[in-house]
Amino acid sequence: MTNLRHRNLNYGLLALVVMLSLGGCKGAPTPSPVPQPSPLPTATVSLERALEGAIFTISLDGALLGTEKIHVGQSEDHLLVSSELHYTGEQPSTEHRLVVLAAGVDPTRYDLEVSTLGVRSVWSGEIHEKGIDCLNNNLFWYGPVLVAGVSPAPQVMLESAPSALPFALLALRYEEEAASPLLLRTVDILEDFPVSRALTVTVAAERKGAVIGTLALEGQIEGGLNRLFTLWIRPGTRALYSVEISDYKANLWQQLAQPAFRRPGRLVIQRVSQLPEVPQPSARGEAQRLALGFAGADQTARSGTLILPAGSGPFPCLIVHSQGGPLPRWDPGDAFARRGWAVYCYDKRGLGESEGDFERGALRALADDAVAAAAMLRERADIDPGKIVFFGMGEGGLVGALAAGIGGDLAAAVLGSCATSGAVFPRLAEERILHVLAPFYGWDAARAEAYRGLSVSNWKEWLAGGKEEVTLLRRRVSVRSLEESASTDLSQVLSTAKVPVLMLHGAEDAWTPVEGARALYEALVGAGVMNVTLQVFDDLGADLSAEEATESILAPEVEQGLFEWLERTLAH
Repeated sequence: MTNLRHRNLNYGLLALVVMLSLGGCKGAPTPSPVPQPSPLPTATVSLERALEGAIFTISLDGALLGTEKIHVGQSEDHLLVSSELHYTGEQPSTEHRLVVLAAGVDPTRYDLEVSTLGVRSVWSGEIHEKGIDCLNNNLFWYGPVLVAGVSPAPQVMLESAPSALPFALLALRYEEEAASPLLLRTVDILEDFPVSRALTVTVAAERKGAVIGTLALEGQIEGGLNRLFTLWIRPGTRALYSVEISDYKANLWQQLAQPAFRRPGRLVIQRVSQLPEVPQPSARGEAQRLALGFAGADQTARSGTLILPAGSGPFPCLIVHSQGGPLPRWDPGDAFARRGWAVYCYDKRGLGESEGDFERGALRALADDAVAAAAMLRERADIDPGKIVFFGMGEGGLVGALAAGIGGDLAAAVLGSCATSGAVFPRLAEERILHVLAPFYGWDAARAEAYRGLSVSNWKEWLAGGKEEVTLLRRRVSVRSLEESASTDLSQVLSTAKVPVLMLHGAEDAWTPVEGARALYEALVGAGVMNVTLQVFDDLGADLSAEEATESILAPEVEQGLFEWLERTLAH
């Protein structure tokens, strides 16, 4: 082992993981006792032979989603196993994993960084005798969450995200002479409230793999999203060759970030000899698309695309804004262009090709950028300066509400799936814990309240203390966005709107319950605000789209209602 060399390691993570002194924190709920884990394999195995340079493909229902490569290295007395996973498709991202191993193959630290459009969400776990401390700094969520003392301590970190690395480390535990099943503990670090679960691995000699000489191992996890899996290994080297999960279900946030994972399917992780040719994403539509940028409110460059309908114009134009988190510019295809509307979409500040600093939940800065985009469009001969309309969904809708208060060169604003009464924080965070996270994970009321204490209660405390950043598991994390959300109340914002506003809402929206939208609308009407309209659509959720495939990003009734309102509003 001492001759293992550094191989393309993530040095930012390397500097972090060598500091391995762990601190104690209050414990999270502990599952009931289970049998003691099986001991480590006694036979010597070469990690470099089993893992170094191994390449894997990841596919769902036969469609290639990404590729992953594993490396092995060493730092002082610790073995380091890392991997880099590249997702292809409409929303490309890169995942970096780094596992610090103690004697044998037991992990002492596990880090996952998801890099999307130039910014990183981070999950970290520090393992000690009493359990594991898990940090979740997911940029799609309001702030970081630290769950300390999850016990018993895991020997394997299996995630609700498809990666070969955890399974490759699990394969190293196979012992040819063992007569009984392998008993381990596992933790899914991507779970919002992680749990230590029992894992049983059994030899399945009757299952045959595609590679001659491989052996099948069947795993069963006590709870979680993906309880059953099969992996094939080469017994002599314990090298992983493939993994199959017949009814794979991705975690909540991966479904949001990667559209391909929004439906369950057959997941296959396959070892290959070389990286395959990655298919190029298909064009979003046939309408003319022009690269077009502008100077943001901070005077740094924003990069965008102007989609033009057929004809010479000038055209009415929708500025479409993506939802919260590190999502790419929202390209709606040709749906709006076919109605004679131009569409302008752009990367938010600090994401993709746009300059500036990304900050999650920076609502007012994003609203200032939207107004700057409208000012740029107003100067173009192919755009009707009196018909520039903002359209945002989710966090993009909150941005649009603030932009409507600024007015400027906007003629109207359309706010989708964002309306709620009262301050955005903590109201929406608490509702999403109850109506989204709890049903997804099957939390009871006590579990949901415990998670609220670890998240919302801590965020309130940081906000009250005026903190702009905190340090958790030796990582510095910005929490400046909490103040933005806490000071944004749509009843106050929309009461000063300088342009007509349309709120679109699905009656089945769990992320932003419709009751809040109705209460907000009634409060505005009661206060004499007459330039706000609410349209609620039965049987639709947060994305306002139809289950059946359509040419539009919106359900037909939503698109029809939107453009009928625009026609009436802009005719005056």
